[in-house]
Amino acid sequence: CAYCVHQELYFKQACLAWEMPFPYQPIRLGFHWIYVLSMGWYLHCFYAHVFLDPRKKDYYEMLIHHVATFALLFFTYSKGYVKIGILALYCMDVCDIFLHFLKLFRLVDNVRHIPNWLKNIRFPFLSISWVVF
Repeated sequence: CAYCVHQELYFKQACLAWEMPFPYQPIRLGFHWIYVLSMGWYLHCFYAHVFLDPRKKDYYEMLIHHVATFALLFFTYSKGYVKIGILALYCMDVCDIFLHFLKLFRLVDNVRHIPNWLKNIRFPFLSISWVVF
C-alpha cells in the first residue's frame, strides 16, 4: 500500500483526493488489488474471530472493528471514493505495524520473561502512530 500511495500526488496534498471526476474516480490496477486483498484479509479476520479464536474480553469490540473496516473498504470501493479509501487504509496499515509488534511482545512474554522497562517503552510508539496517522 505504501509503495503505491507514495507515488500519488494526493498523498502529499490531500485536497487532490476530492478532485474531479468525483466521486467516481478511476482506479489503478494496483489499488484494485490492494482493495481486494485488504477486504479479503478483514473478511478472514471476521471469520477467524467468530469461529476459530477463543472468546476474549474484547470480543465484541474486535468484531465491530472487523465489520466496520470491511464496510469502510467495501463502500469506498463500490461508491467510487477510491482515493479517500486508500488514504484511510494507509493510515490503518501504519498503525497496525505497531499494534502487531505489541501483540508479538505479549506472546513472547508468555514464554520468556521480558523486563518491565522494555515492556513500557513499546506503548508510546503505538500512541504516536495513532496521533500522527
